[in-house]
Amino acid sequence: MKQNFLARYTVMLVLLFCTSVSSNAQTPVKKKQRPATAVIDKRCSTNDCAGTTSLNISTGINPQTGALLTVGSMDGVWRLVNYPPVNDSQTHPVTIPNAYVIRKYQSGWNDISGAGILSFISNPRFEPNNLYRGQPWRFRRNFCLCRRDKVKISGLMRADDAGAIKVYDSSGALMYSKEITGNHAYNTDTPFDTDLTLNAGSYFVEFELVNIGGGGTGFVVKGSIESATRSAYLQNPSRNCCKKSGFVSVQKILEKENCNGKRDRGDTPGAGWTFVLKNTNGAVVQTKETDSNGEAFFNGVEAGNYTVQEQGKSGWRPADNHGSSKSVTVSPNGGAQVYFFNCRDNTKFCCPGKNLVRNPSFEFLNTEFASEFIYTDDVSSGAVVPGKYNIITGAQAEIISNSWDSVQDPSTCNSSQGYFLAVNGQTGGSPLQRGGDPVPEKKVVWEQDFKINTWTDYKFCFKAKNLSQVGFPTRPKLDVIFTNGGMNQDILNKDINTPNGKCDWMTVEKAFNYRGTGNGNLKIQIVLHQDKHGDGNDLALDDIALIVRKKCPVEVAKFTALLNPQNGYFTVDVESKLSSKCNKGAWAVCEVESSNLECKNNSEVYNPQQWWVENTNFPGYDGVTAALSGTNPGKFLNGRLYRIKRGVFGDCHAWNEYSVIVGMPLNSNQAVQYTEAEFKKRKVEILQKFGF
Repeated sequence: MKQNFLARYTVMLVLLFCTSVSSNAQTPVKKKQRPATAVIDKRCSTNDCAGTTSLNISTGINPQTGALLTVGSMDGVWRLVNYPPVNDSQTHPVTIPNAYVIRKYQSGWNDISGAGILSFISNPRFEPNNLYRGQPWRFRRNFCLCRRDKVKISGLMRADDAGAIKVYDSSGALMYSKEITGNHAYNTDTPFDTDLTLNAGSYFVEFELVNIGGGGTGFVVKGSIESATRSAYLQNPSRNCCKKSGFVSVQKILEKENCNGKRDRGDTPGAGWTFVLKNTNGAVVQTKETDSNGEAFFNGVEAGNYTVQEQGKSGWRPADNHGSSKSVTVSPNGGAQVYFFNCRDNTKFCCPGKNLVRNPSFEFLNTEFASEFIYTDDVSSGAVVPGKYNIITGAQAEIISNSWDSVQDPSTCNSSQGYFLAVNGQTGGSPLQRGGDPVPEKKVVWEQDFKINTWTDYKFCFKAKNLSQVGFPTRPKLDVIFTNGGMNQDILNKDINTPNGKCDWMTVEKAFNYRGTGNGNLKIQIVLHQDKHGDGNDLALDDIALIVRKKCPVEVAKFTALLNPQNGYFTVDVESKLSSKCNKGAWAVCEVESSNLECKNNSEVYNPQQWWVENTNFPGYDGVTAALSGTNPGKFLNGRLYRIKRGVFGDCHAWNEYSVIVGMPLNSNQAVQYTEAEFKKRKVEILQKFGF
């Protein structure tokens, strides 16, 4: 009875205690009491994913111990995620994703007790500035929550020269932002503080650093993330924790003057380019589009191997030695950056190769060239009056004039894509036009200066189209003037009369070289005739190119020669082949001076195409003069030396040649042949055989 009584008494006490707690819970409490200990959830403490109520997000520390890292070491949790364009060539040793702890640039510089200063290189000095102030260096610090919770993110920050701290979810959606304030941001603390309710998942704090004054650059953050409910749901990134915290960043650059796969002066960021991230199975993981800075970020990426693939655009191609896809490896909570360079597709020009024209297809609008006509950027009905020009699309041309509805960019054949120059000519040669100054009979539409090598071969070309006119069925007439250092002036005349198709343009082209004349300064002008045409001469220009013509490979010029001894002379049968690119050839034969291998006067026969083709025996040659007679195989007389030369070239490839020296010594029945290099090396020996 006693034990039962005690048992019932114990139960009663428990019930009374529970009732008491329940009763108190219904009574208003003036001050909420915080639990004495943190709420622990076993699901937040598996492997090395120990949950905690607080994360130290300060830079330059060991996040587990809070101890400062040594200068020169890399931060273990803050990561550099991009390498933005800077204001000089990118040759600096910056490595993604390394973020380095650096020393102070000067006394008090970025000095916040309990945190280290970070930069993208291992010292504070970095002279180049960010090319675009809106495109900073970005540093990330990942964290995650195993369960939904309310958190406070707060602290202090400094930066040289400017900066901001931001909080994003795993997809890259912005949740909080705070910019650095003060004139001397590296000597003045800027506080940041925000309360966020976050679902379970991965997040990152990002610091944006901009160098705008040269010299030193770096930043420091002293801060924390605290659970407002004292719940141990916060987690630091590790191999097994915050798995979807990796990144791949993309930088897109459009090259302006060359196609070398490097950022040079005048290159611009490529906005609106689409990229996909694929896994090893080829499946698309994410799709992103570059912003106005040419940047795109694949966020929330798990560790592994991936391929970044760009979606091409009409009129553009990958830069030399660059493809349209690149492989990357993402380490746990790490990442990589890839650069993609694109340049104008030269296949739309007259020849492939390096194009020296700046802004050749007017994609950079009214830049890099001069004109005697007046520029207007007005796209409205009648805006391009006689004497003016604009850089427009086909759709804009229709707005300006009903009669200009018959033109589209020659590369895209799309009304809304691709720019071209459209000019409205005047009435030239008349005393006055509409009360203005006298109008010249010729006027420069487009002009650009070049620095060239006078020993190099070039080809200049452009596309032109006559635009329909109201009441004036005239056709534009052009002069293309090449002025080489004031010494030479070549003029190419062309009448522009294209079909009515919107993409039917005429190609105007000229191949040239100056073979050492002039000083290497070349001016090219496209001049519009205005005489006796009335108002009109409406003209469109596009895809202007000055291409360096590479020489044909000498292997194409090489030939085999069969020497056939006769009585007092010998004949020569030669065989050669042309290629698709070097599809034109010429032969030259002459008797040479033994001393210098130069042709004797009046002895050279050059390319009589009516007789001498790819395979020939040089019919009509008598071995003495340049006069040809008959169709019998050519004669090469004993005791003399001859040079046989084969030259090849093509529309887009420059001349290259190969030659041999042939002869048959007197009192010999054996003809011999030498390359020019071999002849020069054995000159004394060979001349003795010929009695020289």
